[in-house]
Formats: sequence, structure tokens, C-alpha cells
Amino acid sequence: PVIGIPSDLLGNEAWCGRAHLVLSILAHAFIRGCVCCGEPTTERLLPRQIAEPLVAVSRALGTQPICTYYGSAMINWKRIDPMGPIELK
Repeated sequence: PVIGIPSDLLGNEAWCGRAHLVLSILAHAFIRGCVCCGEPTTERLLPRQIAEPLVAVSRALGTQPICTYYGSAMINWKRIDPMGPIELK
């Protein structure tokens, strides 16, 4: 089944960012296959179960439905102490 995304969640940027990260990694893994085993796949089409929710959250975020550095690293963090200073240690 295709996962439907409630419209109220599409307005939540943090939720959409996490959903985009998970779905884009799933899409990447599906297309690339298990290259560590020496058996890359030749899949060229994503199943609807991955593609439709990925496109929906990508549109909500105004980004492309691919795994990017921004999506996997830049927004995938939080401050340990929200009230403390931002500093390098």
C-alpha cells in the first residue's frame, strides 16, 4: 500500500525534513542496490510506495526528491543545549 500523508503534516517542516531524509535514502538504496555484495541492481523505477510520499514531502519542502547533503547532514542535527551558546569545542 502507498502511505498517505495527512495535509497537516505537510505543513510541518521538521516532520517533512525527516520524512524526506528517510524516503530519499530508501530510494537511493533501492536504485543502487547492494554494491557492497558485488551485486548492483539495475532498477530504474521506484515503486509507488516510495515515490509518491517522497514527491509529496519534496514538494512541501520545495526541494528535489533526491538524497542531498543538505537533507542528510545540514538539517539532521539538533542542539544539545537549546539555551546554550553555539560554539566549537
